[in-house]
Amino acid sequence: MASVFESMAMLQRMPLGEVMRMQLTGAYERLSAARAYQIGLVQEVVPAEELRDAAWRVATAIAAQPPTAVQATVRAVWYAQELGYRQALEVGKALVQLGDDPAELARGQADFATGVRPRWRLR
Repeated sequence: MASVFESMAMLQRMPLGEVMRMQLTGAYERLSAARAYQIGLVQEVVPAEELRDAAWRVATAIAAQPPTAVQATVRAVWYAQELGYRQALEVGKALVQLGDDPAELARGQADFATGVRPRWRLR
């Protein structure tokens, strides 16, 4: 069976040579975690015993953000990946409006006024 749609999607994230090799060798090769990190397929590699904590940390940070802003940001990234630059900028105007929920902006301003900031982590 031809690997058509998977190959097209992978080209959005990985170098051409890596996609070709992975798709043409199929089950005959596997990527190590280190290689997946090197080519940008994964963003972080942690020991197995730390995996759940690492996933929880990222999920918690995303969930702490206003949902409409998260949704608009994800859409912006995908549009920028799939459209030309100028087209993505045009779509971006609508996405900014989508992410500008007055109630969420007021909550964010109130949170900022408290002086409390998220604890950031260097990775």
